[in-house]
Amino acid sequence: MLIDTYGRVATDLRVSLTDRCNLRCTYCMPEEGLQWLAKPDLLTDDEIVRLIGIAVTTLGVTEVRFTGGEPLLRPGLVGIVERVAALDPRPRTSLTTNGIGLKRTAAALKAAGLDRVNVSLDTLRPDVFNRITSYNVCYTKLLRFALPAVLGVQRHLLDEAVITSYSIHYTKLYDWWASSSASPPATRAPGRPSPPTASAASARRRP
Repeated sequence: MLIDTYGRVATDLRVSLTDRCNLRCTYCMPEEGLQWLAKPDLLTDDEIVRLIGIAVTTLGVTEVRFTGGEPLLRPGLVGIVERVAALDPRPRTSLTTNGIGLKRTAAALKAAGLDRVNVSLDTLRPDVFNRITSYNVCYTKLLRFALPAVLGVQRHLLDEAVITSYSIHYTKLYDWWASSSASPPATRAPGRPSPPTASAASARRRP
């Protein structure tokens, strides 16, 4: 088991698959971007799956959450999800994403065994979104493609999704969708983060 200094047992494993991102959020990185890790410095797909397998089969991990950077930019993402979902015992799998590119990958991720998607959304205002992300063309794509998938309109793509934002109350999100759809899906407010019981892993190689 994984036990921290407070005696809490960690059963969730966060795995960072890449340092790369397709947005330039002001609270995360400078507008000009950062120097990305070189490919030789990253764990391979096989190495990531092996480490997760050890955590699941010997350390008591029951849930694996894939993050980044932006995990949808990882070329082998679908294969990694599929192999992790095939582990015995099978861990619950989730993905945290900014939603850009979700339309292209949602069906494949579900088929691979992904259980849950968490979409981080900072605002429903295009001007604020563009200012935060420094990326003027993404907002329309996000609302047109990502939100319909994760909010339940395309239930054949994703079974469960949560919209996470600490600047948007969930009722505002529901009102926005209700004003643009004849049959808006049910939504729920994301809860505040639980105590830090999760372990963290990174795709970066250690010296």
